[in-house]
Amino acid sequence: MLFLFSESIIRLLKQISADAASIMTNEMEIPAHCRSRSVHFEKGLYRYTLNFVLFEGKGEWGYFNPHLLEIGLNKKLFLLSDPEIVRNILRHELVHFYQHLFDKSQSPTAHHDAHFRELCLRFFKDEQIGKAAQSWDEMLLDDPNSKKEKILEKVKKLLALADSSNPHEAEVALKKVNQLILEHNLKSISPEQEYIDIYLKRICQTKRFSPKLQSIREILDLFQVRSVLNHGMDCCYLEIIGSSENIKIAEYIFHFLQQEFEHLWEREKKSQKLKGQLAKNSFFRGLAEGFKTQITLSQSQMNSRALIVSEKALDLGVKKLVYPRLRFTHSHFKEDSHARQQGRMRGEELKIRRALEGKTGNVRLLNFFKS
Repeated sequence: MLFLFSESIIRLLKQISADAASIMTNEMEIPAHCRSRSVHFEKGLYRYTLNFVLFEGKGEWGYFNPHLLEIGLNKKLFLLSDPEIVRNILRHELVHFYQHLFDKSQSPTAHHDAHFRELCLRFFKDEQIGKAAQSWDEMLLDDPNSKKEKILEKVKKLLALADSSNPHEAEVALKKVNQLILEHNLKSISPEQEYIDIYLKRICQTKRFSPKLQSIREILDLFQVRSVLNHGMDCCYLEIIGSSENIKIAEYIFHFLQQEFEHLWEREKKSQKLKGQLAKNSFFRGLAEGFKTQITLSQSQMNSRALIVSEKALDLGVKKLVYPRLRFTHSHFKEDSHARQQGRMRGEELKIRRALEGKTGNVRLLNFFKS
């Protein structure tokens, strides 16, 4: 699922938030007020924030995420001529929100049960709001994205060449990957704006953040995306922000590195007699440092001014459109210097192998354990 951010979408989200605050206050008897793209309310001694996002995809009109206190609406809804349909979908998701936070009688497995429908009827006097989302109409099917797919196909072929046993061929391919990503980002920047319209995707959900995930995050940021750790009420998400094409590339790289890091650790643990979590975490950090050195060297031979412009536009887009109040934290770890050095050496040799995308859109790695 991709989340969308642009100046026009931000204005739309502000209107959605205002509508939600009005519905909560006047129809659901939950005093609430709108603040930019969110709704603020109180329950007992606690203050809460309910956030709103727009996403693209098929299969659902909207959703409520209890971990993040977030309501998402599908962008296809806003192609409809009747705004009341959008408000009814919003009402539907607000009842899911109400059940999660206010209704102690809710069954953990209940979704659109009789009690849910009773609440919809009680609040809105309309039984249609309590029904599950209908299937998509044919006229709302996705438009073809042939141009985007061609760009992704080029990147995949170049990544395959970057795994070549010929050092010169691998180096040239890696340069072309970076150049293609850079050129595409620059084409997304119009003369009238300083930042690009961007997307967000949550590619990993976990109970807590690990040194391995942090190491992979640092690598992903070299591929014209920004990665953010979003803490929810009982879990956290790794989010990738950038153009839709670069997010797909970064997601592919993420899943590859998730497995490759473990594969390299198992091999190095045996050959270097490394053991323990401290050594493993240090090895992962070394892998990231080594791979970043390799990529940074490749990028240094590109158009540095163009790279700076693209990076600046991406950072500005993240700050203005997605997370205006984004905060950075720094962690300090104990180190196993030997394991870290071994990881750095392996990272400088690390190549991203080729993959195939199946009919379901899932990435399958080929010949993964072959050297």
